[in-house]
Amino acid sequence: MNTLFLTIIFSLGIVSSYEDFKIGKIRNLWIGLVLFFGLLLYSYFYFLGKINVSNLVEIFINSILSLLVGFFLWRAQAWSAGDAKLFFTYAFLSPFSIYAKSFLPIFPAFVIILNSFLLVLFFLSVKAFCFLIIKNKFSSLKISSDQIKKYFWNLGMILPPFLLFMTVLAFLYQALSVRYSVGLLWFQVIAIIVFIFLTSFLVKFYQKKYTHRLSLILFIILVYFGWRANAVLMKNFLINLSWGVTVFIIAFPLLHRLIEYYLEETRGHDLAIAELKKGMILKKSSLILLGLPVNSAFALIGMNDAQVLQVTTLAAEKGIEKIKVGRPFYFAFWLFAGVLLTIILKGSFL
Repeated sequence: MNTLFLTIIFSLGIVSSYEDFKIGKIRNLWIGLVLFFGLLLYSYFYFLGKINVSNLVEIFINSILSLLVGFFLWRAQAWSAGDAKLFFTYAFLSPFSIYAKSFLPIFPAFVIILNSFLLVLFFLSVKAFCFLIIKNKFSSLKISSDQIKKYFWNLGMILPPFLLFMTVLAFLYQALSVRYSVGLLWFQVIAIIVFIFLTSFLVKFYQKKYTHRLSLILFIILVYFGWRANAVLMKNFLINLSWGVTVFIIAFPLLHRLIEYYLEETRGHDLAIAELKKGMILKKSSLILLGLPVNSAFALIGMNDAQVLQVTTLAAEKGIEKIKVGRPFYFAFWLFAGVLLTIILKGSFL
């Protein structure tokens, strides 16, 4: 049974990766055909008695969650609508046995996303580091004193709510694990999803005066009472938290800076304004030149027709004839690679 589903997955992965490279899109034709054959297979194996109603419910829930998460990532401009539909299709077709070593109840397909993004991160990090070595561009990564001051100022704003959030999670998990059988990995996934959905509210909340100080005070109070209740447990938590903060403060910003510089320096070329088309991605330097937000959708998943018109109008107003355009990032290939890695490892790379 699994062989048939995996054969369809391999076929879809090869076709979608090729077409994403060739024409820059994932056609609904292949998505629809694969989903149709998937439904036929599930119906066939159900009547044979190889899967039951309980299995179908689990598949349905996993598929619906993958559709919602894919939609959310699309709205967050992390990938295209085609990538979201492709992820949903993989989640629908993938046998639960491929998640055996990292199985997450309700939403096991989360592992596919995790592996895909880890592969992208690893690939870009290695390429960026090699680029710096070959081109001897390490000096280009130097950061000015003003940037350092701004970074630590922003860090002072972010760190108190981060510490409070992690501490509340630790207390909540400890309380739940005493009464219920709650897996740590699944609890963390739920916490991350909740945090993502609350992001806009938290951003507005922490723009208010004294909220950061309040978070720091609450963090200290929780640590104090936690230490009084169980000093050993709280000590272990603080050690783990300090490692997380170190990665959060040092490793991640450096990695982000490295990849950002590499992409800006290598993945682009100058193009006449008249030649701009839907789907093209503007480089950071182009966004700055046009006066557009650096983290806008123009630099992530490509422009739509309205954005092409907006860029063309802005360029005409500013007298800009050429602009730097980046090559699109073909995520269909990496999503397929994430599925393959999940099948090989039978779970998460982590």
